[in-house]
Amino acid sequence: MLKIIDIDYLSDYSLRIEFNDGIVKVVDLQPYLKGPVFGKLLDKDLFVQYGIVRGTIEWANGLDFAPEFLYEIGETLPENNSPRDRIRRFFMAHREINITAFAERIGLNPKLLSNYINGHKNPSPEREDMIFAAIRDLGREYQNI
Repeated sequence: MLKIIDIDYLSDYSLRIEFNDGIVKVVDLQPYLKGPVFGKLLDKDLFVQYGIVRGTIEWANGLDFAPEFLYEIGETLPENNSPRDRIRRFFMAHREINITAFAERIGLNPKLLSNYINGHKNPSPEREDMIFAAIRDLGREYQNI
């Protein structure tokens, strides 16, 4: 299920939205702020009064947009196209995987893997290949159950 995990106001009616699959998009909502309901959000003082509620953005007046809609209309930021961002996206999308246990399983320092996932460090191409080979091995084990 797609959820929003972080939102930053950029300018006008644009937001930087991070989803639980690790993808970050810029969403310009101005074209969708029309009519008697959503038109109210054209008031910038109201537009900036939002929060994350039940995995989506909700404004102070109770209005919200589905995360799937925001994902569809958003523009993916270029950093999401980096091959090294694949590790972050994978682990953000699969939070059920215990990072510490996975790192120990493949002989990697858990703190180092956490730094890769959080974008504090970048793995070498060889290290990235090793991590994804271990993920594929784990997937094959699950298939054999």
